[in-house]
Amino acid sequence: MTDKNINLCDTENEKQRYIFNMLPTYFVTQMEADPNKLLKTLTAGLSSDHRKQPFQIAKVLNDSIFSSLNTYINAQDIQKGEMSAHPYQSLLRIMGVSADSKLYEHTKIIDISVSQMLSESVISQFKVYLSCEFNYESDELYVNMNAESFYMHLLLSFVAHLDAYFHYHECSSSVNPISLGHLFQKKLDPNKLQYDAETDKFISLGKKGNQFTRTSRTFLQWSQTWLYFQQHEEMPKTTRGISGEIKWPAINDPEGKREYYIRRTSEGKWITLIDLYWLLGIEDRTDDESRKVLHLRRNNMVKYVKNADIEALEGFDHNFVGLIWLVYAFFQTLYEKSDSDSCIFYDDYHDLWESITGHYESKVSENIKNDRIEWPDYLKKHATRNERMA
Repeated sequence: MTDKNINLCDTENEKQRYIFNMLPTYFVTQMEADPNKLLKTLTAGLSSDHRKQPFQIAKVLNDSIFSSLNTYINAQDIQKGEMSAHPYQSLLRIMGVSADSKLYEHTKIIDISVSQMLSESVISQFKVYLSCEFNYESDELYVNMNAESFYMHLLLSFVAHLDAYFHYHECSSSVNPISLGHLFQKKLDPNKLQYDAETDKFISLGKKGNQFTRTSRTFLQWSQTWLYFQQHEEMPKTTRGISGEIKWPAINDPEGKREYYIRRTSEGKWITLIDLYWLLGIEDRTDDESRKVLHLRRNNMVKYVKNADIEALEGFDHNFVGLIWLVYAFFQTLYEKSDSDSCIFYDDYHDLWESITGHYESKVSENIKNDRIEWPDYLKKHATRNERMA
């Protein structure tokens, strides 16, 4: 049941609950439109008359995201103070995740937690679930924690599960796991600073440039490494020149924009899901099944914004690209919220990822594990946690 009568100004707890509930909508809008451009359009030209704003927002979304569809959203679909009953399950439905998966089960627990006002009981139930299902224990998850910390823990567990789920289904038969979320996080660059455990300080390696990593760059480095491995059946030693050694899928690229795009996004620019589909040649495929899947995804997005019943969101076979994009999108959002000389870093993410990965690794036979290879060192040192930040 949708929570329609909530007064968002009543308490800080309810404000945080609303923000967490709305995050899937934020990710949905980022799938097919540059979020910075979209945000500018939705703010700079927005009327000061709140009665006109829903009409303006609906028009922007219809023109930028849903222009290729026969259906559209209207002002009645843009209502503040109305919370979705199943925001994270709906997001997985859009991505085609099976309702009988462990990831979906976990997401149901998250939606149940956010469908109620925050209480010790809600926190306790979530804590027990993580402990029973993934052997996860943390002093950071306790019944008296504040709303912002609790909802962030919910979100981190969701993204960490996406991370572990992707590896299990796509990589576990050939490569040992690394935390892609940890890889994508903006953090002190291990190529320029080395952590000294004895002094608990970072030592400069004397290299010039920004001391922090860039989320889009590490995401692209991993993406190219995975493509290279799939084609050559061995891991590259470096990313230098790797783009030229990959047999890229045929795309509509008469002006050679791919190389320019990779350079620009490596500087920290957003990679939308539609951009990623274009880069991998998915969006330009002409077979009927691909067109059907893309059309279905866009229609599901409209239904999501309209807050349709979760059963109305049609499922389809997914190729996991969207799931790993969600992991990237979460950390890219943090990247853009951080100052140029600092980062937003969550130790709890790595702890959650380790526990959930342990659940999936228990399903992989020892024979398969023995035959797996490692990711290249240039990725592993970015994905390995050598110290806690807090």
